Amino acid sequence: MQQQRKKYFKRRVHWLLDPWIIGTIVILLLSALPMVLWLASYDSAMAVWMFVITYLSLLVSLLGYIKRSLLEPELVHDKKQSDEALRQIAAHRVRAREEYIQTELEVLARGERTPVLGIWQLNDELKQRHPFFSSLETVLMDPVQQELWIRVKVGKLDWRGGQDRQQIARFLNLVVEFIQVLASDGYLLLLQAYFKTVIIEIYSLKERENELDQPYPIYSSVLTRDGLERFKTVPPVWQNLSVLGQHRFANGADIEPHRGIEGSNISGLL
Repeated sequence: MQQQRKKYFKRRVHWLLDPWIIGTIVILLLSALPMVLWLASYDSAMAVWMFVITYLSLLVSLLGYIKRSLLEPELVHDKKQSDEALRQIAAHRVRAREEYIQTELEVLARGERTPVLGIWQLNDELKQRHPFFSSLETVLMDPVQQELWIRVKVGKLDWRGGQDRQQIARFLNLVVEFIQVLASDGYLLLLQAYFKTVIIEIYSLKERENELDQPYPIYSSVLTRDGLERFKTVPPVWQNLSVLGQHRFANGADIEPHRGIEGSNISGLL
């Protein structure tokens, strides 16, 4: 631990140059000045010298205690070393992501159906682009059928049945925004040779008496890769959903999904 810490710190010229030490010395010397002036008013040089010698002796002892009580005050942060460490960590993360995607590409090249794009869950920046990324249950690629399946679970709805038009519009706008993020996703672009169609299914939960909540489909869409590309330029309003693909939605009620995608842990990450 000690050796690792020294990699990111370098020694000062002297521990007395620590700002805390300098500040302590200045404050203690200034606080002793009134006493020296008071003793000097008695015209007794001996009294002044005795006080100064005693005070300075105590000051030296006090500085020694302060030095030992501080966490290595003679060390300062070595920015070059820490910056290099951060650069190495960032480079390692990039390599890990590239290796992760490469593994997925190798499986797809063999024609195997496989979970993909687990990087969406591994990378916090990618995950925070849209609320649906935190709710992904399945992201599955079938290179033979040339289809990408995405299943999202959003939890219980408080507007089921179409009573709250604003909530419905807000949900559909979220769907449009999610599709727009997908259309611009660089990692999805790397897999474009293996899919021509994107199926998105969104599930909610409904209560069952004395049983666990049951998922049921509330939204389903089929988009071609060209249709997905067009979402990059459309305004983020729900009216564009029906224009750029096949969409099924019944204001939060049960629908017939296009594929009935099974829920699963995305690439084993959830």
